[in-house]
Amino acid sequence: MGNLDLRREKLKATGVAEFGGIPMPVTPTEPNVLSGMVIGPNNEIIEEAIVEVRDKSDNPVRVFKTNALGQFRTATPLLSGNYLVVTEKAGFVFDRVNVAMEGKILEPIKIRAKEKKEVTKS
Repeated sequence: MGNLDLRREKLKATGVAEFGGIPMPVTPTEPNVLSGMVIGPNNEIIEEAIVEVRDKSDNPVRVFKTNALGQFRTATPLLSGNYLVVTEKAGFVFDRVNVAMEGKILEPIKIRAKEKKEVTKS
């Protein structure tokens, strides 16, 4: 089998995580549970956005699709450590943010699109 030469540049944060200040979801009662809400630049709810949580080696450890209220939540706690949260939704641009899990309860994270862009259909 030939060398596929699949080199990937490790993703890095492009913004800062913002915790709290959103009406929902409620703050988890367990440590290291990541929850939050994805909103647009004008505070509109973004449903069916993909939220990917990557470990320090850039491996995906959780992937969510936001619900009709723009919310997501891990079903089980993450291991303590640093994670990168990558959000995608056609028509929106998001910063990637770092989140540290330190065995503590985290307020929900607010993921706000930086901008809205036109979606071109092929």
